[in-house]
Amino acid sequence: MHCSDQSMRAISDILSPTGTKLLHLGLKNNLSHPESKLNVENLFQALTHNRYLTYLKISGNNLNDEDMARLSRILTTEESNIITSIRTLSVTDNLISDEGLLTLASRLSDTKSLKHLDVRRNPITDRSKKAMISALKNNVQIERLDLDGSWDTEKFWWLSLNRGGRRALQTTTENNTTVPSNLWP
Repeated sequence: MHCSDQSMRAISDILSPTGTKLLHLGLKNNLSHPESKLNVENLFQALTHNRYLTYLKISGNNLNDEDMARLSRILTTEESNIITSIRTLSVTDNLISDEGLLTLASRLSDTKSLKHLDVRRNPITDRSKKAMISALKNNVQIERLDLDGSWDTEKFWWLSLNRGGRRALQTTTENNTTVPSNLWP
């Protein structure tokens, strides 16, 4: 079943600030279906006001670089007046290329809640994959990054540091000093 006009209104209402506290939303293969009335712009607009959603799966929906740039702005609160609560984001099997992933990589250090990011099965190259892994150096929140290819060694290094408490060391210590992330290898 694909989203109709009525289901789109229901999703928008649920994601609204006065709506239900929806935690998980999976719209795999829904936004691009010919029978679907769900517009990605409407979904993104609703996300700018939602502070409860922790899991968003919008895989297989022909999302492009422009959509990824918009989603990056939402994740970093540049486009919303609230701090997003999305902890898991899956945008697999879309049309996101290097340009879209590079935009996300440039904003990754500003994401505060994202723990798991899945960008597999998109037409991306090593250039944007390297940028994503490099961005992990400045993001202490992400604990899991799913990329296609053999990037496991370097990716594992930064993600295990994050899981191991690197973000705790960046918080204020007893004498009100901080340990900046650029001191890490």
